[in-house]
Amino acid sequence: MSKLKTLFLAAVVGTSVSVSAHAAPGERGTQIGWKVHQPARFMVSGILRKDGSTEEQLYHVIVEAPTEKVAVDTYIASALASHPGYKLVGTLATPVPPAGSCENNI
Repeated sequence: MSKLKTLFLAAVVGTSVSVSAHAAPGERGTQIGWKVHQPARFMVSGILRKDGSTEEQLYHVIVEAPTEKVAVDTYIASALASHPGYKLVGTLATPVPPAGSCENNI
């Protein structure tokens, strides 16, 4: 390969690396095909009442689920399995905001 072709190839590669390294924040990941995915999470709370008593317990967890209904169903199964002898009085599910962002600084 001639020196001119080698110099030209080095200039082209250097320019493309320089351009992608200086992309605006949030754009570089999409340029190289990376996508950030944070699963939906819900804070689900409920009140459990002991059978034949007025004793109550608050039980809440953060559940990763695609929908609020799935989160509540998962919560009900977990709450009743971990608290035998209790019945669920009511539930409340609230979406949890994303925890942060993923940055690609390779």
